[in-house]
Amino acid sequence: MKKKLLSIMLMVVMVLSVAACGKKASANAQTATAILENISKAEVNTVSMEFEMAMEDEALGIRVTSSAKDESNAYATVEMKMNIEGYEMKEYVELTNIYVVDKNTIYIDMNQILEFLTELDSQFAMFTAYFNFTGDYLVITMDDLKALYADMGMDPAEIEAAFNAETDEELNKQLVNILGTFLDDYVSKAGEVASIKDGKLTVKVNNDNIVVAMDALAQMDVEDFLLKLAEAIDKQAGTVETTASMKAEVEGMNDSIKEAAASLKENGLGEGKMDMTFDMGMDGKNVVMNMDFVVESDGEKVTITLDYKATPDKAKKFEVPTSTMSFEDFMELMNSTM
Repeated sequence: MKKKLLSIMLMVVMVLSVAACGKKASANAQTATAILENISKAEVNTVSMEFEMAMEDEALGIRVTSSAKDESNAYATVEMKMNIEGYEMKEYVELTNIYVVDKNTIYIDMNQILEFLTELDSQFAMFTAYFNFTGDYLVITMDDLKALYADMGMDPAEIEAAFNAETDEELNKQLVNILGTFLDDYVSKAGEVASIKDGKLTVKVNNDNIVVAMDALAQMDVEDFLLKLAEAIDKQAGTVETTASMKAEVEGMNDSIKEAAASLKENGLGEGKMDMTFDMGMDGKNVVMNMDFVVESDGEKVTITLDYKATPDKAKKFEVPTSTMSFEDFMELMNSTM
């Protein structure tokens, strides 16, 4: 269920944040709905996102910077750092570069991936010698993607439709209304937990107010909220799959939230500790979203941070790679070396 809910929320954030409508945003939004309207109206050409998670002695960080030349061409740089099972990389190192050209061809920098693996552990160098790529970039065409979808028993038309989808203004409005109404209701019920100031929504949850935070959520119909999101997405896609799946997955969620709220009211977090801050809104012409989350329980500590920023900055350069290898050649190479 968690994966499905995260997928839905990610889709909402993406739809709201990448719409380049060019309309004038309200200078000082005082409601969550108004904040989301500002986000949906922002001109976005460049997006950067940094996600880090640490637990005990292990940590992982991913940083993605993407930029669009126009509506059909974009590129992204992916960086990573880690300390997992003996593999340590303290600073961000470039993992790969990805280009999307004419909405139907993907270029992935494979040699950069090999360089990343070698820097992660020198022992990987002996394995990379076997991968004699005929070009720096792997090229995956729309026909390749459709064939992969068909091999997995999925409808090839779905991937093509996803790449060629245009911004749906009506869906944008529906998502803003659904999500904004839900957040405004929560702000009205959550007291000190949630606030709106200077055009930003901020939610802070810790040991002192988690009972209030959960009690406010327990008063709301979370199941209905998630189903409305799924229905809006299905309506835009002309399907019923998301709604049908969501119905099964959210069944009993309201009762579970109420039970959790009652338990917290009676017992609190015990020896555990929690501190979470989330904010979302506009910073000038930029869309920003940040989260800091720390939880401690049974001597274990988990830390999660997320920093997201979308700006109107144009792509500084966009050169389609010329040193390439076809997907067919890549698969033959993989089959011959495995």
